[in-house]
Amino acid sequence: GKLGVVVSAEGFVPKVMGWQSYELQDPVTSYTTRLDRGLTLAGVVQDEQGGPVAGAKIGFTGPAMDRTERENVALYSRASVIHSDASGHFVSRQMPAYTDTDIGGVVSHPDFAAQWLPAVTPESLRTNWVIVLTRGLPLPGRVVSAQGRPVSGAAVLVEPYYGDGNDPVKSDSAGNFTLAHAPSGPAQLEVIATGFQWLKKN
Repeated sequence: GKLGVVVSAEGFVPKVMGWQSYELQDPVTSYTTRLDRGLTLAGVVQDEQGGPVAGAKIGFTGPAMDRTERENVALYSRASVIHSDASGHFVSRQMPAYTDTDIGGVVSHPDFAAQWLPAVTPESLRTNWVIVLTRGLPLPGRVVSAQGRPVSGAAVLVEPYYGDGNDPVKSDSAGNFTLAHAPSGPAQLEVIATGFQWLKKN
């Protein structure tokens, strides 16, 4: 087994630390970590008419983890999620000054299609972001087994998800579902149902 601990504080780059079970044999284990000051990413979330979108959730993806290291940057953690205020503005002061791989943001709101945005540190942090969310399109569908029987309670979501996009919808007793705000254009659906193989479908 393995123990993972996430440390997140306003104004500092969050970290995740990991220990293998064999490293935790002593009755008392003490560890000190040092957090780096974070850079600022700020912007505003708007609808297509330029109006503010309050309560939009901005979660982060990346950077990639190095499993050989005790500590890694943990922007992807729930502790680093931020929300837009009543005027649509958001700010995070937890961005790392440098990473080996890019980071990204997943902007979501129950009334809009989720949107993924790439960010390169520190270049992408030197501007005030304007994120425009669209209503998307309703996307109805049905989940059935290989034998054509309806699958109830299947979770359906649009990728890229990254754990911070819009919540998945569940299929009903007839296997039917509707994604209320799917993005326009080609999309890949992910379907997860107990007792069935995980499926991705274009």
